[in-house]
Order: sequence, then C-alpha cells, then structure tokens
Amino acid sequence: MQVGRMRYRIEIQDYKSTQDADGFETREWMTVHTVWADIAPVSGKEYMASNRETAEITNKIYIRFRSGIKSTMRIKHGDRIFEIESVLGDKRSGMLTIMAREVARWQRRHSNCRKKPYERWKHWAAIMMQSQVRYWKKG
Repeated sequence: MQVGRMRYRIEIQDYKSTQDADGFETREWMTVHTVWADIAPVSGKEYMASNRETAEITNKIYIRFRSGIKSTMRIKHGDRIFEIESVLGDKRSGMLTIMAREVARWQRRHSNCRKKPYERWKHWAAIMMQSQVRYWKKG
C-alpha cells in the first residue's frame, strides 16, 4: 500500500456514554481518532428493506497501524457512515485493513422511480388502463 494513496480524512468513532449538564447519562458517537485513509469499494448489492430500495457497499479502508480499533466502532467520512465488520492488522507492514459496510438509501435516476411505491403502482396502472382502452376502441 502506498502512503500517497491515503487521501481521505476519516473519523473513527466509538459509542460512549457521557453526562449532560443535568447529570443524566446519554450515549452518543464520539470521535476517538482522526486519520488519513484510503477507501476502496469491494462489492455492492441492492435490495428492498422496509419497502425501500437500499444499496449496501462493502469497502476496504486502509490506515496506518493503530491499536484499539474494534468492530463495535464506526467510521465517518463527510456525510458517509461505515459500519466496521472486521479489523485486519499487520504490525510488520504498519498497515491496518478495515472491512466496512456502507448502507445508503438509493434512488434511481429515472423520474418515475423517485415516486413512493404506491404512486409507482398508480402510474403503472394508469398506463395499463390507457392501453386497454385503446385496445377496446380498436375492436
């Protein structure tokens, strides 16, 4: 791995509990480390979850070796969030390979597909009705 390829500034975050001004305990994502990294997509898939189209991308994230990174943490790069699946460390090469999954809502570029599912069905049904009306008028 060439160090020059590490051009992304990422935040490694952990889910920690803190106390607010009133003394109540709150849990939130806190930035533990801010490092340079290289993000390389490995695979992706699209599926329906909770009646929404969803895309899931698996990435390899390379950083310099750092101890204490666990699979319960997450990585943030701008507005992208990566859930850490596994951490593969190699002290000899000084590199850490993190397999992370990015889940994002996905919308197709086609204008009809941006509609909600029931609106898509209504659109499709209207087209089918128009074609049936044309068919019956011809006969």
